[in-house]
Amino acid sequence: MQQKSDTNRFMLLFYLVLILSISFPSLTYANKNSTEIDEKQQIHALAENATHTSQQLKQLQHITQDIIDNNIQEYTLVTTFRILAGFTLILLLSTLYILTQKYTPLFKTYKASIEQLKNQQKQHDVEIDKLKQQLQQAETTTKTMQQQITDTDTTTHNTTQQLQKHVQALRDAQQFTKDQVAIARDILQKHLKSPLEQGIPELDITTLKSLLNEGHLDFQDALKAKALIAEHQQKWPHALQLWDTLLLETGDNNEALLHIGYAHYKQAADNSKNQHHLDKAVSIYDRIMVSAPEYFEDAYGYDDQTVGPEAINTNSEELWIYQQLEELIIKTDELRNYQSILNIACKYAAEGQLEDARDCLEQVSSVYHAASCKQLQKDTDLDAIRKLDWFQDIIKEACMVNQVQKAEVEQSFHKQAPKNTS
Repeated sequence: MQQKSDTNRFMLLFYLVLILSISFPSLTYANKNSTEIDEKQQIHALAENATHTSQQLKQLQHITQDIIDNNIQEYTLVTTFRILAGFTLILLLSTLYILTQKYTPLFKTYKASIEQLKNQQKQHDVEIDKLKQQLQQAETTTKTMQQQITDTDTTTHNTTQQLQKHVQALRDAQQFTKDQVAIARDILQKHLKSPLEQGIPELDITTLKSLLNEGHLDFQDALKAKALIAEHQQKWPHALQLWDTLLLETGDNNEALLHIGYAHYKQAADNSKNQHHLDKAVSIYDRIMVSAPEYFEDAYGYDDQTVGPEAINTNSEELWIYQQLEELIIKTDELRNYQSILNIACKYAAEGQLEDARDCLEQVSSVYHAASCKQLQKDTDLDAIRKLDWFQDIIKEACMVNQVQKAEVEQSFHKQAPKNTS
């Protein structure tokens, strides 16, 4: 009974090993063919393997039943089972080796692919981090640009306000300049049309100097202002140069010619022995008279009818020039006569004819001597009579008249000066 039980155990072990030995090749075959044929062919092949395996199992059952029925000895049966088990083990190891050889490269490939995917994922993560950084930088740059735009708008607004203030300041300065130019022209017109001997008040001289320094006058007005200042300072050569420049700039200009003639007259009065300036003054007067012959013909009595200013066919703006020229011509004639007498007296005094010199000098009014007060005091030709009482009386009276004339001029300055209403 014990022997039969052991036999049954060996039979079960045999069946198990046999099933495994049959199943592994079938699986290997099916797995191998799965890479070569399509799904239907694989199913058909498995069905055939199953049928074949079933037949083998039935044969083994018959064999096993025959062995049991024939009472095969226990040793022989165990040996058989051991052989079959060894064979089955070898078959399993072979199958395992085959599977290992087949799937190891694939596993390595899968492993390499997984590593590659991991590396790619890392690279993607790095790129994503870079993109995030770039996005952050872009956001920071956008904020910075927005701030810059805001600052630029603020700066533009401030600059616009400053420009508006500058424009307003320039307009104010331009208006101020226009006002200053108007003041200067009023002063120039007033004194250019005033009598030549009247002079200019110090306040107007100061105003003209200030406007010249600030550059408010154009070239012609600046020349006129400088010439009037030079006349006020009795710098006659400089005044003459300025009026000559204005004459070259404007062409025929009776106003400039009048002052040129006046400058020559004043230089002739300062030096009685030099006839050059006196001759130049007379030639300048002739140029002015040519421009209005009807006025000067009537003024000098060349016709019998009286012609008033309203009947003169000439520019009324220049009537004041002609009127002042008439006075200047008279003074020039008087100066010429006085200088002739003075020169004769100097000649008599130099030759020792003192009484003749006295007769010449005493027949001239002190008004005419006043203009030559300095010459009477310093002319070396008069040294012979300088200390004589009668000559000292002439000098004293001439200088006194000269002082009175200067006082009258200063008084006229005060009358012209505007009153302070503050």
